[in-house]
Amino acid sequence: MVRFFTERLIVKSLDGRSNNDRDVVAQAMLRIISPSVAFYLPGTLQAIKTEEEAASWVMEQTAQGDLLSVRDSSSQLVIGVVVLTYAPGSDGSTVVRIGYSLEQVFQGQGLGTELVAGLVDWATNDQQVTKLVGMVEADNAASIKVLEKNGFRRDTPAPPGMICFEREISR
Repeated sequence: MVRFFTERLIVKSLDGRSNNDRDVVAQAMLRIISPSVAFYLPGTLQAIKTEEEAASWVMEQTAQGDLLSVRDSSSQLVIGVVVLTYAPGSDGSTVVRIGYSLEQVFQGQGLGTELVAGLVDWATNDQQVTKLVGMVEADNAASIKVLEKNGFRRDTPAPPGMICFEREISR
C-alpha cells in the first residue's frame, strides 16, 4: 500500500475492499477529467462520461496496479489521481510507471511538482524501486516541467507525439 503526505497533499492507495474509497474517486474523476485535462490523457480516460464508466475505470486500475487518490490536505477533497504500474527490472528490482492528473482548478499552483516530489520520496524509501518512468504528450509543457523539476530525464524512444522520462532512484 502506497501512502505519503506532502505539505498540501494526502496521497494513498485505494483500499480494494472499500467501496466508499472507490465511489469517492469515481465521482471525483468526472471533475478531474475536464475537457482541457482530458486532452492530455489516454483515450480510455477521455471516453469517461458517466459515474458508472468512471467506477469501471477505477476498478480496472486497482486490479492492474495501484490507483492513488490525491486529496487536498485542508479540504480533504479528492483533487487528483495517480496510477502506478510495476514492472520487474533486470536485476530483480522494480520499475514503476507513473501517470497522474489533477483537477484543472488545482493546476498551476505547484501541486503537480509537489505530488511528483512525494512520489520520488516514496520510491526512495521503498528498497525495491530503482526507477520511475513517465510518458508525457510532447506538447504538455506543464507536465514536462513537473517531471524535469523532479529530476526526470528524457530517455528511450517513445511513441509518436510522446516523450518518455525516467528518474533513477538513488539511496
